[in-house]
Amino acid sequence: MLVAVDKFTKWIEAKPINSPDGASAIKFVKSIVFRFGVPHSIVTDNGSNFTSKEFKAYCAEVGIKLSFASVAHPQTNGQVEKANGIICNGIKKRLLGPLEKARHTWPEELPNVLWSIRTTPNTATQETPFFLVHGAEAVLPIEIEHDSPRVTEYDEETSREALDGASAIKFIKSIVFRFGVPHSIVTDNGSNFTSKEFKAYCAEVGIKLSFASVAHPQTNGQVEKANGIICNGIKKRLLGPLEKARHTWPEELPSVLWSIRTTPNTATQETPFFLVHGAAQPCR
Repeated sequence: MLVAVDKFTKWIEAKPINSPDGASAIKFVKSIVFRFGVPHSIVTDNGSNFTSKEFKAYCAEVGIKLSFASVAHPQTNGQVEKANGIICNGIKKRLLGPLEKARHTWPEELPNVLWSIRTTPNTATQETPFFLVHGAEAVLPIEIEHDSPRVTEYDEETSREALDGASAIKFIKSIVFRFGVPHSIVTDNGSNFTSKEFKAYCAEVGIKLSFASVAHPQTNGQVEKANGIICNGIKKRLLGPLEKARHTWPEELPSVLWSIRTTPNTATQETPFFLVHGAAQPCR
């Protein structure tokens, strides 16, 4: 598992990995860069994934200052070591059943543990990491249940899209765990969204679920427009034969999303990144 901690906000990122190599380390840092911008510097341990030529080259390419903790002295990078302990303890408390089962299911509990950490006030800052990153507290399921003021006073429909049945739920959960519970979702009439399990999940967390008119995608125009922008962006980035493109397009998706999030929108005259985080994205 790779773990990163922002020194100011105490926001924690963590991701399970199959092998601790340079490529997985680069992919992890890219996932942070494409969502929050380029960090000024990174302090890592002396693992071969971080000391590899490819990881050093990536950091140099995007302008990240790379420093290493003292060998055999993890306290040099104490925030990450502390985060490791908090995450492990959180996962242990959530796991039920024999250890053999726990070994395979712990990645499923990781988003829940990260969410609880991000929405809990930190003793050093006296604020939640979520608040310091987004400028507002997360909307929690209990606020939906008890009609808190910021839930009852909010009436703008928020358009989101997911993928299929269980993966649709997983996609919405990834949004909830990062930004809080949305007031409402407008989807098409795909079986993934009309399924009992998806409806049950939305009802459970307090999301109002609406459906676009059948055979009339314009009802959910923002998502349809976004689909076109994303597809065009991916097409422009793909090189090589179509057979290769078909398998490599997911690798280009984060770059395309980053360009969209950091480009001023014609309707708002601001970048989506600025409106979400309250500040312009850090760039090289």
